[in-house]
Amino acid sequence: MKRPDYKFNSKADYFCAQLWEGLVDAGIDTTTIKTYDAYKVACEAVCDAVFEGVNTPGGKDFRGKISFPLFIDYVINQGIAENTLGLTNLQSGWDIQKPDYGVDGYGYRVVITTDDGEIKVTVQLKQKTNPTQFVDRNRDHIANFYESSVEDYGVTDRKCMIIITDAFGMNDNCKGYGLIDGNQIRKITANNKEFWAAFFNAVKESAERIRLVSVPGNKIVFKPCQNEILDAARMHPFGIFEAGTGGGKAEIMRQLIEEDYA
Repeated sequence: MKRPDYKFNSKADYFCAQLWEGLVDAGIDTTTIKTYDAYKVACEAVCDAVFEGVNTPGGKDFRGKISFPLFIDYVINQGIAENTLGLTNLQSGWDIQKPDYGVDGYGYRVVITTDDGEIKVTVQLKQKTNPTQFVDRNRDHIANFYESSVEDYGVTDRKCMIIITDAFGMNDNCKGYGLIDGNQIRKITANNKEFWAAFFNAVKESAERIRLVSVPGNKIVFKPCQNEILDAARMHPFGIFEAGTGGGKAEIMRQLIEEDYA
């Protein structure tokens, strides 16, 4: 069932700020984005404008820990694809208090009867610069995903370990794992104006919750709904800054992401 009122929770605010400010800094008009590939190109433009390329450390973090996870979180939790993707109630990286040893999130399979109960699944996200480069067990560290699923989440069935990727498939050495591939992602969101408008509105709304605001006396404060993910920024040697990826903010973002995803 579609849930058009889905909004990102406050734990995602900082990540939404990085995405939204990055798109603004790169001069992207989000109203022109109607497909996943257009979104991906826009995010690559952010990497070029802010991080000097998609394959720099900052560019990889932006794609792999911000732009792709936020997109997948919205696709699944908005509910437009429960029947086709078979997943619901995704808890993404910013919701998980455990260290990232290979699991990027967890959710539940959509069940047909109430007797089935909730079937927990773990999720690993793999965004590919080249979608024809299939997910590979060794290159993409799928063994870590398996071990963390079993040890940290109690998920032992590989079919319940779901790889979500924008690549068009995975190699034979990943056989047995669940898969949501780029074909499915593209088909669900292609030319879906309502989806893309709602997605960017949700990102912007979340981003705006953590902007710094000026008060009389030149004092700069965080808005009250500021969440714990920015606590470290209060003590950052750069001092006062607005959440975002432009200019010198990129280094702040990189340090905070490394801290939160260590």
